[in-house]
Amino acid sequence: MVDSKEIEAVKERFDNWSQSVNVLLNEEGTGYIVKGDERVPEEIVDGKGDGHPFVLPRVTGLIDSVIHKGDGFYTRLPLIQAIEHMKTQYPRLQGGTTVEEYEDILMEASGMSTVKMEESASFGIRVHAILESIYNSDQMGIRIVVEEEHQPAIDAWYEWMENSGLHPIASEQGLYYHDESSSNAPISFAGKVDLIAIDDDGVPVIVDYKTGKQHMNHALQLSAYSLALSYCGIGKFLDASAASNVRAIALYLPKEEGTDIKVREVRHTFSQQQVFLYVCKLRQWQAGRSKWSSKRG
Repeated sequence: MVDSKEIEAVKERFDNWSQSVNVLLNEEGTGYIVKGDERVPEEIVDGKGDGHPFVLPRVTGLIDSVIHKGDGFYTRLPLIQAIEHMKTQYPRLQGGTTVEEYEDILMEASGMSTVKMEESASFGIRVHAILESIYNSDQMGIRIVVEEEHQPAIDAWYEWMENSGLHPIASEQGLYYHDESSSNAPISFAGKVDLIAIDDDGVPVIVDYKTGKQHMNHALQLSAYSLALSYCGIGKFLDASAASNVRAIALYLPKEEGTDIKVREVRHTFSQQQVFLYVCKLRQWQAGRSKWSSKRG
């Protein structure tokens, strides 16, 4: 059982590290620039001799570019919504409908999907902002009242935190990973973690808040974050044992009163970390140009 002195010691070491580095989202929002860590270059020079900021790609961007989200908003959901919309609003469509009519209906259903995505994103952004403000205002143990729309998610979070056995260390923290020992090209990535904590056994824990549906890609995302925490923490605010045993939890917060919170912890973290590293390599292959030999048979 970890005691309060150990927790405070980890917090102090973490604060010292976080003040020594800056993890900044680039202007395009496609990745992060790391300043203050000698292991990570701040600038790269192109073939013309011009210097450019060294950008570590976002974890979520890497996953989305390589792994097709077949059951997310991208493909399946708009189709289901279109079918349901057609059934309820256009019962006359039994055959003989013109292509133009179908296109109009599908465009309308697509618009419905876009609205739903925007509403979901807005809800998630607001919940994340509330939870970050709770952490920063030192009100972790004091329940606050928020907008009625967000109260179920915040109440569920409070209840889970009270019984989780976790001791928060940081909120909304940028983490990164850069390995130049990789062949062909270095493996680099970065992301922002919702919560970093220590459990009762002194094991570091990453918690990511989710306000949408559970997806297998979330396990890969959290595995990448756990690898980044190990990279950033080892020798700085984590010892070797702690850095090699990071736990990763996805917290699916409810949108409606009476709906249970869902807690999913990543299994076989090391194996999933290796899968993510393969994702990074595959993305390098996709972006590379030297796929064919210059020799002609």
